[in-house]
Amino acid sequence: MTSLSAAWRELGELTGAELDGVPPVHEVSLLPQPVRLGRAHGYDGVRSLADLTPLLMLFDRGLAVRRDLRDRFVVEFGHGGAAASPPAHPCCASRSRARRPAASAPAVPRWPTWWPAA
Repeated sequence: MTSLSAAWRELGELTGAELDGVPPVHEVSLLPQPVRLGRAHGYDGVRSLADLTPLLMLFDRGLAVRRDLRDRFVVEFGHGGAAASPPAHPCCASRSRARRPAASAPAVPRWPTWWPAA
């Protein structure tokens, strides 16, 4: 820890950053047990972090995106459906239904019409 602190101070001097009072590492896992927030903090009704997990759905956009992609896939292929090949650009799912396959295209299996063609 001493060498880490010395390197931290040296970094501050080299960059001109004011690092006095700023620890190089903040490690909360050194505590012997999880910290419980009691009545003084207004959290006496919360038994555990798991009780707060439903709030994650409100703030984690990744969960909403994954759920939307899953729902679109199920609409396209049905429950337990499969697709023939992987998408070329999975991050471009929003380039939606403009790439609908022709009517003569094979019906099953195929990638969703809202997913870019490979």
